[in-house]
Amino acid sequence: MQVLAATPYQHPRRSAMKASEEEHWTFSCRGTLGASLADAYDGVLQGLDRPDDALFPADFVKVSFLLQFLGYPPFRRAKSVQRVKRGAALPTLRSRVVECVAEAVALFIEQFAYVRPQGAGMVFGAGGVSLRDLYLLELHRYGRTLVPVIGFMPCADDSELSWQETHSGYVPALP
Repeated sequence: MQVLAATPYQHPRRSAMKASEEEHWTFSCRGTLGASLADAYDGVLQGLDRPDDALFPADFVKVSFLLQFLGYPPFRRAKSVQRVKRGAALPTLRSRVVECVAEAVALFIEQFAYVRPQGAGMVFGAGGVSLRDLYLLELHRYGRTLVPVIGFMPCADDSELSWQETHSGYVPALP
């Protein structure tokens, strides 16, 4: 699996942040690194390790997902992550966070499906990388901003992608 190249993120308040405001998690399914974003988007997170672990306290109502793939402008998506049961707020679970990341990445792919990346970025959408090729490997939290680390592994039936590797990833096969 290859990690998608991303622009490094520097939170504007990072030097003033408390240690409790900065966290890092890894995601895996059945002991293998990575959680399928296509499965998460479809609501079928079978095999996610520790799906019921709480990542955020109950007072986290909204978080902002930030995607900064190489060759594309930064993409932010605010998402409500709070769960409520009988009027009481509940902590946000790992499974819910993976689903929210999948929704944010799906919106990114939809928005940039017909945009050519600047430089050597990967092509998303038709004829390029789709949600089924992507996996959530890690998630970094800076306050209420979440920055996912996304892995790429083309599906076996993905005939649109060639296995010719460039310095930044896989490229669409030429006709």
